[in-house]
Amino acid sequence: MKKKKIIFFIVFIILIVIAILVYYLIINNDKNMNYKFEEEKLYITINGKEWMEVPYDFSITANHLKEANNGRYREGTYQMDKSKIVFYSEVETDETYQMYTGGKYAIILICSDDRGKTWNSYHITTKNYLDVIDKIYFKDRQHGEIVLKGLDGNKYTAITKNGGSEWY
Repeated sequence: MKKKKIIFFIVFIILIVIAILVYYLIINNDKNMNYKFEEEKLYITINGKEWMEVPYDFSITANHLKEANNGRYREGTYQMDKSKIVFYSEVETDETYQMYTGGKYAIILICSDDRGKTWNSYHITTKNYLDVIDKIYFKDRQHGEIVLKGLDGNKYTAITKNGGSEWY
């Protein structure tokens, strides 16, 4: 009787381990994550089936990407993984902003730390417009870097230690 209980317990543990592996390999797989633009709106999928709209204005960015890169972000200029989802959007600025910065557009980072349930947006100051984002990378939810490429060809790196609300 004792052997049967031990065997049952071992089989039960093996089944739990298999269930956890299936969850992480199939259901919780970053490979199922994707994005698409439809009518200048950005949609993401976490599981490869259901799509949700990212709640921000992507109209300028969608049009720019359509002209420059077949409607897709360049590799490395967005991030979609278990810990963080980050996209950028370009927004047109007002005359006051343009007078002080010299830039017609500003960059906004739109981030989610909970797989798209909630979103935050963070302003990135830049004077340049075309191809300014060279790289976006967060190693975890709080620590990240963005590399901006200026029109002069130089690259500028900014880092954050608080999820994107402040950049240095």
